[in-house]
Amino acid sequence: MNFLGDVWRHSFPRGLRYCKQCLILHSTLTSITKRYKHKRFIPRRELQDAVDSFVPMPGAPLLCLPIVRHVLLIRLINAVRSSVFGRPAWLFTLSVAKEHKKVKEWLEADLKRINNRKLEKFVDRDVFQREVLGTFHVAAMYHRAFRYGMCLCVVLIGIVLAELLFAEWLNIYLRYWRGMDDEKILAYFREVTERHTVSDVPAAYASKLPPPCALIQEGGTKRYSVEVCEFIAPDDSKRVVLIPTPCVGERSFFEAVGAIARKSDALILEGVPDADLNRVAPMILLPMREPTFGSFNLHHKYYDIVHGNKHEPPKLCASASESQVTKFVAQSLVPMTLRHILLPSLVSGSKAEAKNGWAHLKELLEDDDMLRKNPKRPDNTDGHYTICVPWTVGQIVNLEASLLKLGYRLRRHYALPWLTEDFMGENFLGRNAVK
Repeated sequence: MNFLGDVWRHSFPRGLRYCKQCLILHSTLTSITKRYKHKRFIPRRELQDAVDSFVPMPGAPLLCLPIVRHVLLIRLINAVRSSVFGRPAWLFTLSVAKEHKKVKEWLEADLKRINNRKLEKFVDRDVFQREVLGTFHVAAMYHRAFRYGMCLCVVLIGIVLAELLFAEWLNIYLRYWRGMDDEKILAYFREVTERHTVSDVPAAYASKLPPPCALIQEGGTKRYSVEVCEFIAPDDSKRVVLIPTPCVGERSFFEAVGAIARKSDALILEGVPDADLNRVAPMILLPMREPTFGSFNLHHKYYDIVHGNKHEPPKLCASASESQVTKFVAQSLVPMTLRHILLPSLVSGSKAEAKNGWAHLKELLEDDDMLRKNPKRPDNTDGHYTICVPWTVGQIVNLEASLLKLGYRLRRHYALPWLTEDFMGENFLGRNAVK
């Protein structure tokens, strides 16, 4: 362990400076010593000029604090002051101020201990390198790479912990930060549940199409149900089944969606680009053994087209042109519970995705060669080539309106139960009850 400690201390010495001003001061002093590497002495005037090119910053140490100097644009002001007006640069970080003070005090002490007048104008190069530059350590590239790597590890660990303990943090936030009791928490999760049902409905088609999601009274409880719509082509050759599919739901709901998708000839996967169609994540097609979001007793959105299917599964079709960088970053950094339950429209259900999805669906409907290469399933007895489109509730009405514009007619629609109004709140309170 002592050996490893020595290696660590040699690679990362005490007082390692990362700021850019320390690097400038160190480079200036090092360049002067290299200029006189074949001589024993260095002119004191050159070292003194390098030290005098920096002056203490007015308002230090308050204005040297990182947040203060970034807000007040101290770095930009210092650059304009020194480059345009030719004035000495400010020591606007605490670390460079300490190193500058060390060098200045060393030059004054070295001048006092010299007895020979002829040597007052010079500094011993070896002594300067050993006593000043030998204790002045600035970060190299590998130091910065190591620091960035450590910061990345801390961020990733924080993201994992935020996901694992999200329900606990949310419970603390709701109860102790916002001061909610059980009734208010139930009302809060009613609003969260309602976010999954909000849809963009074109005004011209509001009376021609059924609402994608409705709140129905069943006995003493209120339940949300989604409206599955079937559209028939003008020539009765193709059928399109659009299923409003929220980001989360009970296993029974997604099994019902999978039962409809299994009987289809083609399935359009929302948000999957053409390049990723051959390597679809298993969680899109298969459920987990336990609920994905245990604190809410909910599963993530999946299309179960394998279980209970006696014939070949439907053909998978893409709905996006290319992978979106912003979506990838959001999926990587935002906890899954936050983006699937509390903010369902953060990474899915956008209008741009709906436009890409409609472009792929229209291309599929107009591609007769593809229909010939992919014949109907053996259990398809109604004569229509069926395309299943499970889509987020937010933009599915726009897809239905586009089908009406294309000449398709609405054959029928029926309700599919989703969640009760207090399902999320009751499960959350059951897992996070106050003891």
